[in-house]
Amino acid sequence: MLRVALASALARTASPFMARSMATAAAAATAANSETATTNNNTNATETESTPSPYVAHLAATTSPLYALLEVKGRPYHVTRGDLLTIPKLKGVPLGAELALDKVREIGSREISLRGAPYVAPGLASVKAVVIEHWLSDKRQTVKTKRRKGYKRTYGHRQHLTSLRVTEVGVVTVAEAPSPL
Repeated sequence: MLRVALASALARTASPFMARSMATAAAAATAANSETATTNNNTNATETESTPSPYVAHLAATTSPLYALLEVKGRPYHVTRGDLLTIPKLKGVPLGAELALDKVREIGSREISLRGAPYVAPGLASVKAVVIEHWLSDKRQTVKTKRRKGYKRTYGHRQHLTSLRVTEVGVVTVAEAPSPL
């Protein structure tokens, strides 16, 4: 719907040839979306859940260490097992708590990787970390001056941070996944 509206809006400002091609592309996109919607309605949900993707099976069987590109508090981090992660403070999380980091954008190894759009499916990737410490960063000083006036002010700031140790990066296969019931 948005593509058709965008194409019609651009058609008013573009050349006639460009307007025809954009309208044709918008119509094709609308038709493709309706076809995928009908094919998605016809597929059996239990059939798609029980058969793993060949990429997932290959990734689960790989022997090289896995990496994950994940998001914590809106920032991306590239981690492997054993990494020490320094992130903005997690309030209300005690020391020694084990966290399951579920916003995984990409998981992979040397041979193959799986990317999400924007995240990998929730039950597919497993990234766990333990809270090591809460601490303050080094002081950053800012100086504010006005020249020739004898005015100088110094400000300091220490950011609250949390350190995490990544304990597990893995792929959950269908056999290991808990049943939805």
